Amino acid sequence: NIQPGYKYSLTDQIKVIWIDPDTCYADVIFSRYNDRYEKLMTSRGWYFFKKEKEDWKLFEVRSLPLE
Repeated sequence: NIQPGYKYSLTDQIKVIWIDPDTCYADVIFSRYNDRYEKLMTSRGWYFFKKEKEDWKLFEVRSLPLE
């Protein structure tokens, strides 16, 4: 869901977790802001990547609650 007034996002924290040499996910905490630079919300997501041939492909995104 996109919040009313949403303008841009900034990454607050990112950590890469390797599942195997060809699969990993990025554990990302990010914040969304409006055009007045006011924070609208902070969220967390896992972005899963798999290497296919020589390219990395995003294959799944999971939204998570902040702890």
